[in-house]
Amino acid sequence: MAELRPYQSECVSKIIESANTDKIFRQVIVMATGTGKTFLSAFDAQEFKPNKLLFVVHRANIAEAALKTFKQVFGFKKEMGFYSGGRKEQDKDFVFSTIQTISRTEHLE
Repeated sequence: MAELRPYQSECVSKIIESANTDKIFRQVIVMATGTGKTFLSAFDAQEFKPNKLLFVVHRANIAEAALKTFKQVFGFKKEMGFYSGGRKEQDKDFVFSTIQTISRTEHLE
């Protein structure tokens, strides 16, 4: 099971605190490359316990890596799918996609 680094744990705590006290549910996290933004988002999702989640990035390889990261954090608690290129697994709990795919009109209908 994956664990957060101290600075990631602090960030998740701040996100939860602002959601609970200020009712702020949309947040932007800015961190350098390789500092664990994807793990942070997976643990954040674990705290908020969403029924459905759409994870959108600009490249398919990043979406694939994010899917693997979320599987590490959630295990088999959620069904996860990939929606890009030839794979259209949209009937899953958590879906990982690219902006290029889901922004097309035929995918929005």
